[in-house]
Amino acid sequence: TQPDKTEELSLIDYAVDYLIKKGDYDPKTNLTFTPACANRLDKNTTGIILVPKNYKALQDVNQAIREDRTEKIYFAIVSGKPKAADEIVGYLKKDGDKNTVTFSDHQTAPTDKKAVLNYETLESHGDYALLKVLLKTGRSHQIRVQLAAVGFPILGDPKYGSRQVNSRLYEESGLKSQLLHSAQYTLTDMKKTFTAPVPPVFEKALKRFGFKDPFLAEK
Repeated sequence: TQPDKTEELSLIDYAVDYLIKKGDYDPKTNLTFTPACANRLDKNTTGIILVPKNYKALQDVNQAIREDRTEKIYFAIVSGKPKAADEIVGYLKKDGDKNTVTFSDHQTAPTDKKAVLNYETLESHGDYALLKVLLKTGRSHQIRVQLAAVGFPILGDPKYGSRQVNSRLYEESGLKSQLLHSAQYTLTDMKKTFTAPVPPVFEKALKRFGFKDPFLAEK
């Protein structure tokens, strides 16, 4: 989302360049404002990132996010046989040095953050399932950690997934990123909903496991 130690171009670099070329942003006249990402996704998670084009919009979106006036829907392909629907509630502890998160069903320190999500199993074939996830809180690595903690790791997840399953999928199809997609983001009070169809890597996995495209299935 933002520049890191790799010095590769980040998403915000591409977004600013796009807005300049489109004529929606001029850094020469906007001396006090530079477009910024209002939300973030874990590296290799696909889907929606909001980049408001002016300061007022950025303020409004940031406030909506701070006050939990949003609704976020993700799709994930996991291993295991989850219930038809369930809620996962617990606390997350982040290790900043290792950039990893651990999950507990109770708070172990004041800095632990409560994390809540609901999921619905859209399809289940053999050892794999396609989930629709409604994210109630927006914590770092939250969906990946919570699903893995209850026995349903996301396929391709290098940190919290199954090494054995991931190695097999990499050898068979070259999969090297988690099959987690931010599909819909709603700013509830602003009555704005953004959607993102699944990308090629996710579409390929759906076909491989015999799942329907969740966007098409819900129409």
